[in-house]
Amino acid sequence: MLMGMVWVLAWALVACESGGGGEALVEADYSNCRYEKPEAIFYDGLPQISDHRFERRGRGSEEKFTLSGGIAVTILQYGCDDRTQEFIFELNQRNLCESTEDCTRHIAQLLHALSRLGPEFHVFRAWSQAIREVAPSLSFGESAELAEGFWVKVDQKSGFGNTTLMLTLSEKP
Repeated sequence: MLMGMVWVLAWALVACESGGGGEALVEADYSNCRYEKPEAIFYDGLPQISDHRFERRGRGSEEKFTLSGGIAVTILQYGCDDRTQEFIFELNQRNLCESTEDCTRHIAQLLHALSRLGPEFHVFRAWSQAIREVAPSLSFGESAELAEGFWVKVDQKSGFGNTTLMLTLSEKP
């Protein structure tokens, strides 16, 4: 129950605007939507972020930046009445994790690192903890209910010299 309330609070806080960003490519009409247009979560000038970009595309957005240590982060947000956020972490390590639980632990560590970027990002600490708690029950590419009405999915891809970790948070499986 408490974790469910924390999750709802976390979702609401990150869905709100917390920083500036780029200009919209195509402005969509959100007047009949439950959610307003996506806004950048992070912003230029954070000490451990470089190459920050944010673009709206139709009823979605793409935010990209590089964390110190060379971790490329892409955040996709989309949805009118049901919001989905996809976090894509590209790391310069091959075969970083083999099991879903190992990959989920790495994703939780990355979310915790995001929470340390400033007080307005402490919500990522709650996400990190919630995801750690469900890690043993997750399978690659399959949605699992994190709390009532909130779903999580993790996946990973390994390439030549790199690993991509993917986290999807959504209101529907």
